[in-house]
Amino acid sequence: MKKMLSFFLVIAACWCAAAGQTTEKYETVYLNNGQVVKGHITEYIPTKSLKIQTDDGRVLSYEMNEVERVVRRSRPEATSYSQGFSDKGAQQGYRAFFDINYTKGCGRFGLNRFGFSTTHGYQFMPFLFAGIGVEYQRYNEEDNSKLRTFTTYADLRSEFLKSNFTPYVELRAGYTFKKNMGFFFNPQVGFRFGLSKAQPRLALNVSLGYEYQRVHAYMLNTLDASNLVVLHEVRSMSHYLLDDYGSQNCGGITMRLGVEF
Repeated sequence: MKKMLSFFLVIAACWCAAAGQTTEKYETVYLNNGQVVKGHITEYIPTKSLKIQTDDGRVLSYEMNEVERVVRRSRPEATSYSQGFSDKGAQQGYRAFFDINYTKGCGRFGLNRFGFSTTHGYQFMPFLFAGIGVEYQRYNEEDNSKLRTFTTYADLRSEFLKSNFTPYVELRAGYTFKKNMGFFFNPQVGFRFGLSKAQPRLALNVSLGYEYQRVHAYMLNTLDASNLVVLHEVRSMSHYLLDDYGSQNCGGITMRLGVEF
């Protein structure tokens, strides 16, 4: 009973002391099991229960016999930024993405290809996501139609608004583990469309970017074909004349359409 009374007096005193102050305050609830929850207490029933709304929009309920103590203090600026999530847009925690993509080759060594990718990571701040992913691509050009690649990459993403509808920028950098291929780099800009108010993590993503893909390029010259880039492993081509152009960029404009969940 004394613990409950002390809790009530602490909360009441803090509210009174904060009345006239403009500094943002928040409560920290320390539970008997060692868990610590930060946010704003939205409901308090003496000796029975309390509800606290966290910065990511969740409302958690606890019985008072689960609560050790409650502390109210000013929110540090750094903490308010890192925990300033709303109930819309990116939510703190795990995020997963899946997209299909098409790349239109640009320049002398660019080749068309299509594929899909999946990215998994963590939303650390309202405007910062970091993750890793893998991408599969199939090349469409006639002399490279058998070329299939897998690329692993690191991913950084930043959404401009804490909203279900927001533009974003994304940067992928990695490596394609295929003979005659290597470094991969893909900056892009896009727009995120939230699909459900009840499930803010569910969204559609559309983006446009440029894809850099390092390749070791060969120029193939025969009576029937010329100026074709050969990227895959050269097999049984003794009847071809191959010009070795060394390391080149098989770049292109990439369009992506995907979902997150």
